[in-house]
Amino acid sequence: MKLNSKICIILIMAITIMSLLSCVLQPEDENHHHSIRLKNNSSKTIYVAEGIWYPDTMSIFGIAHGIPESHEISSGGVNEDVFWMFDFWEDAFGDVNAIKSDTIIVFILDGKARTLPAKEIPQTIIQRYDIGLKDLQRTNWLLTYPPSENMKDIKMWPPYGSSIKYQ
Repeated sequence: MKLNSKICIILIMAITIMSLLSCVLQPEDENHHHSIRLKNNSSKTIYVAEGIWYPDTMSIFGIAHGIPESHEISSGGVNEDVFWMFDFWEDAFGDVNAIKSDTIIVFILDGKARTLPAKEIPQTIIQRYDIGLKDLQRTNWLLTYPPSENMKDIKMWPPYGSSIKYQ
């Protein structure tokens, strides 16, 4: 092998290693979050779907091709994977190319949603939250279903404390 070929291979390997090292996940702190956690305080399994096209609620139809198992939250469980991103949420809220407004929509669906035909999935919505960055900061990046008292100022339907059913 010629010297130029060896140098070229070493250079390619060095660039590859440097590229991989630059993709290291940055740690979270009080101003940088990779995940929005969701806790299910109900007695039944729920599913979660998200929408970044606020106020367009058509995003719920994006799950019409099926609800991933990773979006399931069993009774008493916490899910940190549904709303996880490599970058920080704080940066996404400030970037119109990531979140189209200052709000994301969180849909909570009844556990039976996973067994229904796609066209019936939107009918299983039991709660909707319209969440902004300040809402997430106030709740310490933890949303609950049913909504907890520290979520009472978040825009949601049905409204906090209401006995109205979503539909």
